[in-house]
Amino acid sequence: MKTRLLTVLLAGAWLAAVPAAQQPPAAPESPLTFKVEVNYVEIDAVVTDGQGNFVRDLTRDDFQIVEEGKPQTLSVFSRVEIPIARADPPLFAKAALPPDIATNRTPFEGRVFVIVIDDLHIGLSRTPRVRNAARQFIERYVGANDLVAVVNTRGRSEAMQDFTSNRQLALAAVDRAIGQGADSSVKAALQDYQTNQGAPGLDSRLNRDANELERYYNARNSLGTLKSLSDFVSGMRGRRKAIVLFSEGINYDVTNPIQNRYATEVQQSINDLIAAATRANASIYAVDPRGVSSGAEDSIDIGSLPADNSISLTQMQDELRISQASLRLMANDTGGIAVLNSNDFRTGFSRILDENSSYYVLGYYPSNDKRDGRFRNVQVRMLKPGLRVRARRGYYAPKGKAEEPKPAGREGTSPELRAALSSPIPISGLTMAAAATPFRGASPNDAIALALEIDGARLKFTPASDGRFQNTIEISLYAADASGKIKAGARDVLSLNLQPQTHAV
Repeated sequence: MKTRLLTVLLAGAWLAAVPAAQQPPAAPESPLTFKVEVNYVEIDAVVTDGQGNFVRDLTRDDFQIVEEGKPQTLSVFSRVEIPIARADPPLFAKAALPPDIATNRTPFEGRVFVIVIDDLHIGLSRTPRVRNAARQFIERYVGANDLVAVVNTRGRSEAMQDFTSNRQLALAAVDRAIGQGADSSVKAALQDYQTNQGAPGLDSRLNRDANELERYYNARNSLGTLKSLSDFVSGMRGRRKAIVLFSEGINYDVTNPIQNRYATEVQQSINDLIAAATRANASIYAVDPRGVSSGAEDSIDIGSLPADNSISLTQMQDELRISQASLRLMANDTGGIAVLNSNDFRTGFSRILDENSSYYVLGYYPSNDKRDGRFRNVQVRMLKPGLRVRARRGYYAPKGKAEEPKPAGREGTSPELRAALSSPIPISGLTMAAAATPFRGASPNDAIALALEIDGARLKFTPASDGRFQNTIEISLYAADASGKIKAGARDVLSLNLQPQTHAV
């Protein structure tokens, strides 16, 4: 059968998502169920030679996975090499224009970047530096074949951008980021000291306690955001996911739970994040926007130190060490790197790009399937001499009872189509193209006509008893506003019943 295009015209309010379509299976006698969780571990590994060059000619027999001292059977093995594609420069515009037609005809084979602006742990004065660094990464290191999202930890929807290949949208979200981090405990104590000057009856610890609560909330929210992102990208198997975190680090000391009342809670949030990221095979690349820092520059904002040496420069340096230690921990335990103490981010950014362009994907089903929530140490060993491998060092096993399989609904959008709509990356099961044309409607909503084009050659028709050829296409779409909030949705089922002469076209 020659290629044939089926065009469907749909209308709605602010249609912002590309629909998905599929051929649903015949109705079974009993409800279908879909497995929610598989006891499967996926690790990506970067292998280099003595000169630091990526080694491309390896096979699964060159690798050994050891979990808690026990060799594991390698079930999945693949080498990923993603070229760096640059968008063609526009002839008459300052920036490349987004395409008028969205399509999934070309399978997505690019990199996945999530830019996280940790505005809860970025000082207001460093906002321009963070914006410039994030812009530099997007403009120079995100290719035309990549997907990038922008997220902040404060939850400001106007400074976020869902996954897109349009770098201008990502840059616009970065430009709306504003650092709103809380003062450190030392800085709060200094400000309190200067305000009270040791006046009787005033305990400087009151201000410090109030600041501690704010720093605890900020730490919990930032770590919770990173955990949610890790959970969101967990369904993207067979590829590396890079979370590029611009942050000054968690400024809460978890090493002293006696003096810091929320240390245990913050440490648990860190553990939960690392557990989610390792299960999702998502690597955190932490970038400290402070650059080369001694901690002394913060004292410029509050003036001189107390004459009685009750608060010293050493304490400020300790806080810098604590905050950077959190960045190292998140990066090292998830297979990423921490870019610290550098005013030139190009070396770190280049390494991030290289590690997400060439790597091996190793997957296995662990012999220990206990859901005890404990950390499982994993070693990736090379059986060829002279090679170096970099991979994450383990993962946290899930805990608690596994979720029961969810039955497929008899009405509404099918589970398969819901999964396609919620997927962070395009799915090319049934290829199509879509174009949206806006029309002015009644305030406050406008109307959009959506033209959907499906490749008829990819449809499999079933011959009917009357000689016709039948198929059913399920179409689902949703409407979202500029912040990504879903406003409305629509669903339709197209029943195709073609005459033999039409089917033969």
